[in-house]
Amino acid sequence: MEKFEKIISQKEKISYKELDEFFASLEPIKIDEMIGEWKIGYFFTDGIGSKWEIFIRNFPIIRPYSKKFLDQNNVKAWVYRFFGIKFSIPGASAILRKVEFRNKVSTSMIYNYLPMIDNFRKVDDNTVMGIMETKGKVSLYFYFKK
Repeated sequence: MEKFEKIISQKEKISYKELDEFFASLEPIKIDEMIGEWKIGYFFTDGIGSKWEIFIRNFPIIRPYSKKFLDQNNVKAWVYRFFGIKFSIPGASAILRKVEFRNKVSTSMIYNYLPMIDNFRKVDDNTVMGIMETKGKVSLYFYFKK
């Protein structure tokens, strides 16, 4: 999608409003479309940002590299890559469920041991946009590429 590529390629930080509007324009994604490994990219907003955004922005060496969706009950939520070796954090596991978020039912990832939910919408067959919520507040905007 041309608009999405423009958003991720711009050099300046993006506004919450622009990200929210773009996310709202996207269609839901089904659970079975999420199966596989997806590389993560992050949006950094023009505001101060949440604690998660500040952490991800300032410590790039410890950013998760990907997420691996094995099936709806088995997700490796944080897969890291260090010198070409991929590994996941055992406690960073999750499940996929259909959840209503901002008036659309779509696939969401619910973390098993953290008070967070990642809500997904489909950009195209190889790209997904997400919003991480922590206790009901937006914590991070991100995207996946297959």
